[in-house]
Amino acid sequence: MSLSHRYQEFGPTGVDPAAVMAIPEEGLEDLKLDSFEVGYKAGWDDSSKAHTAEQEEAVTSIAQRLEDLSFTHEEAILKMNSAMQPLLKKITQSLLPNIAKNALGAHVVDQLDHLLKDNAKDTIEIAVAPDNLEPLQKLLEGRSTGSFKFAAEPMLTSGQVYLRANRSEREINLDAVQGGITAALDAFFAQTQEDTQYG
Repeated sequence: MSLSHRYQEFGPTGVDPAAVMAIPEEGLEDLKLDSFEVGYKAGWDDSSKAHTAEQEEAVTSIAQRLEDLSFTHEEAILKMNSAMQPLLKKITQSLLPNIAKNALGAHVVDQLDHLLKDNAKDTIEIAVAPDNLEPLQKLLEGRSTGSFKFAAEPMLTSGQVYLRANRSEREINLDAVQGGITAALDAFFAQTQEDTQYG
């Protein structure tokens, strides 16, 4: 007993097998070539689409990573500035005044030398804060050139000195320099924090 009735027939139905075989050899080659070109083009299109999709995914991934790196960089700057701010404030509040106090005498001597070039015969008045009077007198005791008159002025701060001669006057104001450094640091930290928050 045959089982062929249970299986579907996929062969040509109602077509004469002789007619199928009647395709000329040149036509068969053309069909094969056309089929190859259609298949090749479909494969090329699929490959191009896959390549474009991969490129878009790579660009998106790189953009995301750069954004993450930028965010991490900004976080690092903010953390570093937060850590540095107390240290730099301490330096400006503690170290700079001591440096200014120690440098005041050198600034006075330098400015005196400039004044003496034009006012060698005149007495130069040195107006200082009361707590700087004695140290400056001791500093200038051994100078053989120039005549000096000291004046303690309570309105002056410890970083201020005025040098007066007949024709000119010079001001030394290390407190203003220190204030400028402090203000610049405060502005820097405020700007950095603002840039990090809104940039």
